[in-house]
Amino acid sequence: MATARHAGAAAPAPSPEQGWRERSEGDRPIEWRIELLLIPPNPDHMRTTKRWEAERQVEAAAEAAGATHWDPEPLDSFLDSDGHAEAPNIGLAGLYPPAFRLHLDIFASTSPQAEERARGRLPKLPSGWRVRATAFPLA
Repeated sequence: MATARHAGAAAPAPSPEQGWRERSEGDRPIEWRIELLLIPPNPDHMRTTKRWEAERQVEAAAEAAGATHWDPEPLDSFLDSDGHAEAPNIGLAGLYPPAFRLHLDIFASTSPQAEERARGRLPKLPSGWRVRATAFPLA
């Protein structure tokens, strides 16, 4: 049975595992795990020799960003299924687009701030590439 909130009553505090959602830029920085998805303009071209060039670009981007590691798993799942995955490729960030995935850790006060800092570490990518960043608290 739901209970009514009284006017002026404080909203319930977020649970400890969700407290990161309530953080502000003035809070003490915490460590975040960042997934940067580097999405090539035409994933089907990754079946050709263009894959080698793309991997060189991703490796350079991972090094410049200070990534702990990178992998092509979301892209390979797409290519292995001919773009029609029988089961969606689900990871920490939900459904993945066909992309190369970089993993890095960043200290910041909020998830948007951590995501912005991670994007800022990337070198200029080739024309048409897109980036999606998602932050997860480590604390």
